[in-house]
Amino acid sequence: DATDPAYLQSVLDLVREKLTGFEHAPTLTAYLLGDVYATDEKVLESLRKKGDPVAKIAALLPGLESLPDLSDGPALEGVINATATAAGEKPTNYFAPLRFAISGLGGGPHLHDIFRLLGRDKSLARLRAFLVNPPA
Repeated sequence: DATDPAYLQSVLDLVREKLTGFEHAPTLTAYLLGDVYATDEKVLESLRKKGDPVAKIAALLPGLESLPDLSDGPALEGVINATATAAGEKPTNYFAPLRFAISGLGGGPHLHDIFRLLGRDKSLARLRAFLVNPPA
């Protein structure tokens, strides 16, 4: 809950390393504080040069849905690695689309930390929404 002081402190703790000035806080925290947030068009353009980010999320989703805890870093990496291997690709080709689908950004905290804060249900709902309504 974005009004909970403990949650707000967790958000600030998570982005503190990337926060170089308070003016950057809205961009770095918007996706953690609400469901409406901007997406970085330059990141999307870069992702599309490396393949279809929507197809990558579609490939990842069944494995992610099978995880009881998306914030389990080794399990999350296992799903990403298995999905990439099955597609004959590098796992790194899946991390950036996953980050973009969940945050609209190209960088930020570790994915498992983002999933921990957002929670399993909200995280999966965002990924499903990304498939249903992909960025233009």
